[in-house]
Amino acid sequence: MLDLVAPILYFLALFGLYEGVLFKRRIDYWHAPVLVSMYFFLGTLGGLILFSMEPVLRLLYMSVYEIAALAGVLLLLIVGALTGRFAYTPGGEGSLGYAAAKAADVLFQITMAVIVVLAFEQLLGMVYGGAAFALYFFVAHLLLFFILPARYAIIFATASLVGGSVLAYIALTHGGMGYLVALHLSFYIASYPLMRRVRLRYLKPEATRGSIVGI
Repeated sequence: MLDLVAPILYFLALFGLYEGVLFKRRIDYWHAPVLVSMYFFLGTLGGLILFSMEPVLRLLYMSVYEIAALAGVLLLLIVGALTGRFAYTPGGEGSLGYAAAKAADVLFQITMAVIVVLAFEQLLGMVYGGAAFALYFFVAHLLLFFILPARYAIIFATASLVGGSVLAYIALTHGGMGYLVALHLSFYIASYPLMRRVRLRYLKPEATRGSIVGI
């Protein structure tokens, strides 16, 4: 059980530190993208050292198709950051530093997610462990109801249930770290128009820059 609870607490602690301390001191994707990138990269490294090296082993053994998928999405993210058309950038302007920080954030999230889903598998088996992870992923996203209007929170919470199921399936059957990072980044890119509308219409400017709402 400790193998499951510890990485979850580690993940929540690091995101809590970012949201509750660093972000309030303007150490965020916009004002300090290099520091934020280093923060999430070191968080990823810490998670690997403390809990499991399995995610990095999966990255080292990516298939050609995984490498191509990941490279394609990263290229799209970079183009979007430079042009302000596809990626999450403040006010629509380009920011390569933002893209780097977001990529580091996603790598941290996926690394910890893989560690947690493997812990669920070890505890409950492949089928029940995958289902338990999908439920955990969904419950974690219910926090959005405290931030977004209900109709938008429902959209993203539902997407998290589907996303958690897909993540668990890929992690437990295909390895797929490259696919998982590519899919996560693709979701951010694809949902940009909706989240931009939410940001402009419903959220206060300072509340739209935290990673908890994925912007």
